[in-house]
Parts: sequence; C-alpha cells; structure tokens
Amino acid sequence: MACPRCGCKVCYQFNDEDAPQIENLERCAACGEIFDIEEHADEEEEP
Repeated sequence: MACPRCGCKVCYQFNDEDAPQIENLERCAACGEIFDIEEHADEEEEP
C-alpha cells in the first residue's frame, strides 16, 4: 500500500481522538495525507 499523494510506502492507521476510530483510514508517514485504504496507490516494484 502506498500513499496516493506522494507514493510513500510507509503508512499508519489514522486515529482521531475526537471521532470514533475509523479502521479504513491511513495516514502517510511522509506527507501526512489521510486517505481511505481503498484509494491507495499501487506500489511500484523497485528495479
């Protein structure tokens, strides 16, 4: 799974203290983008 915004492969489950835990949201470690796991970008294989 990769971030749809920047392509980073390191993403963490998003937890918001003010809202109930939504298990299908991820946060990118690099750019901070929050996205639905269904919207993730395909990971490109490294040569």
